[in-house]
Amino acid sequence: MRGKNQQIKTKILQLSDSLLILLAFFCSRLLRESLVGTGVLANDGTMGASLGDIYWMLVIVVPFGPIILERYGFYDHIGHKRLWESLVQMLQSLIVIGVMVAVGVIFAKFSPSSRFTLGGAVPLAAIFLLCRQAATQKYMQRKASAEEDLESVIFAGSDEDLASMRAKLPPGVMADWR
Repeated sequence: MRGKNQQIKTKILQLSDSLLILLAFFCSRLLRESLVGTGVLANDGTMGASLGDIYWMLVIVVPFGPIILERYGFYDHIGHKRLWESLVQMLQSLIVIGVMVAVGVIFAKFSPSSRFTLGGAVPLAAIFLLCRQAATQKYMQRKASAEEDLESVIFAGSDEDLASMRAKLPPGVMADWR
């Protein structure tokens, strides 16, 4: 079970990720409109339509995206998680969210008004989330290496136990040992 401080940090990350997902939808919509305006994409009759047309999709993806990401461990061990792990967790979440959107289209008869907007928002959201995660990792690593955040540790045991423990540590860990 996580501590209260960790839960609050996770909720802040989830809120920021929700905003980043929403930003990805806005950027994807703008990209679509600019591509249709320049003639690269064909106008399917929804040119100039607002995000209100895909509001139902935003209601599913924006709040539930971070919750599903948390379910697959996206917010666990952020300080030393590898890119590959994050991508796998994002893909697992994408599958669940994709099923939710498909259910909305098929059973609730919601209009998939712009497939390009949704299709463009997915890679943009992935890029935004990975950039946020990289920035969070850098911040956590910088904070962990700061002198004021170091903790005092008392070693108890025989000289042989201490020598055995020091031999197992990576080089440089005991450099500031006093």
